[in-house]
Amino acid sequence: MNSRDFAVRWLSVWMLTFCVAAHSESKDYESERTRIEAQRQQQSRELDALEQACHTRFAVTDCVNRVRSLRRQRLAVLDQRIAQINSEQRLEQAEQSRQSRREKLVQRQQRDAERAASSATRALALPQPNGSEPKQPSGEIRGTDRTAKPGNTVDAATREDRKARFLKKQQEAQLRQQLRDQRLKEPVPAHLALPLPP
Repeated sequence: MNSRDFAVRWLSVWMLTFCVAAHSESKDYESERTRIEAQRQQQSRELDALEQACHTRFAVTDCVNRVRSLRRQRLAVLDQRIAQINSEQRLEQAEQSRQSRREKLVQRQQRDAERAASSATRALALPQPNGSEPKQPSGEIRGTDRTAKPGNTVDAATREDRKARFLKKQQEAQLRQQLRDQRLKEPVPAHLALPLPP
């Protein structure tokens, strides 16, 4: 059995054990990464030894090329496993994040329901007026409109005064506009005109 057959068989056994280990994966990602890094270092040492052995043979280049190809294959498997672990960890973190958001949403809905229930019980606990006053709609509170702001109560004389001042400002603005239009239509005196470009 030559070294190539030995290397292929060893690689097959190693990949089989690696796949079995991958299926019995644990949720401890850091220890898995550490184990893979240890495997990577062991593989590198073994392949370095094989490459050194190649230098003692007659056909050095061919042997070194086979070792490098073997190195790429072995390390590619480890790289794929690292990528798979990273992907699994990201998926797990995303699921935990979604679960946390769901729990917060449920808690918020429960708080809102409790607040609504407590405000309903407070509304029922308030003394009801005798039949003399008609029940007011929810938007109004005893004669005031909810849309009206408390400091905005203005009497009619003030309102008329403000209206007159507004109309006066409008008329002044129109007059200024007309004067501006007339000035623009008039020719510019020669001493005020800009010089012509050369």
